[in-house]
Amino acid sequence: MAVKQAAARADDALLKAWQTRWQQTAAAVQAEPFTLRTDWRLVTGLGRKGPLEVGFTFHRYGFPILPGSSLKGLARAWGLLRVAEALDVADLGRLDAALSQDDNEKFEKEWPALAQAPKSAAVARRTADGWRELFGTTANAGQAMEVMIQENERDASAWKTEWIIVPESFVMASAILQHLQNIFSGLVVRKVRMEKNTHLLKGLLLSEAVMFVLADAMPLPEAHERVYEASMKAFEKETNLLDELLKDPEVKRLCDRKKIAEAMNAANYTGLSAETVAIIKRKIEAKLGKG
Repeated sequence: MAVKQAAARADDALLKAWQTRWQQTAAAVQAEPFTLRTDWRLVTGLGRKGPLEVGFTFHRYGFPILPGSSLKGLARAWGLLRVAEALDVADLGRLDAALSQDDNEKFEKEWPALAQAPKSAAVARRTADGWRELFGTTANAGQAMEVMIQENERDASAWKTEWIIVPESFVMASAILQHLQNIFSGLVVRKVRMEKNTHLLKGLLLSEAVMFVLADAMPLPEAHERVYEASMKAFEKETNLLDELLKDPEVKRLCDRKKIAEAMNAANYTGLSAETVAIIKRKIEAKLGKG
């Protein structure tokens, strides 16, 4: 019922504006959007835990989404199964560890043990190499860590490796900076609007933080249950979570209203972000001679 109510309150104009902005962002970084249809039902986020116990992954505007990280994980698992089929290997844990090996020499030593009875040696190797290229290793990061350790004079095994990973890393860094410039060059920060957005859910955004406030006065499972019930009432009636919580006699007796309200203040969760931005800004201005 709650999901149906949420769907009925969708803002078509807002969703259309978001889609247009998303398409323009994708075009700015030379990405090519495309549409796919799943063969069967696909749900992500069921493993997530929180007071609402919704499970689905929702965009901040309320519609369900499939996170890129989840789809990559799904593709990685599917690819691992394809490699296992090509090699006729049943131990997926051992196979995953071998394919994820950063050191190519170590991988080559382990490969014969993996490829003892493949249906097709060429297909198995091609599939494994493709998997490693897409998902398997930390690539330049792992190699760079290895060549940092040196004894006495540097030898060719280190600097020849650097010939490969350093230029590649600079090329990738350059591309990242270009994409960031395209994204942030037109960025407009509307502080008032951002602050207003944090209150749209009337406290539900920080319901998990509220749960831990209640847990100071009662067992965590009980706090979880009381926040869950109050959250569902607040969502269905479109009321404030704080008001629904304080209608609970036990919560009102044991918990301080000010502490609960403070836990719902999103400004308390910015950490050192402002200080970090200021430090980075000063360093960049100093390098550009603007300090």
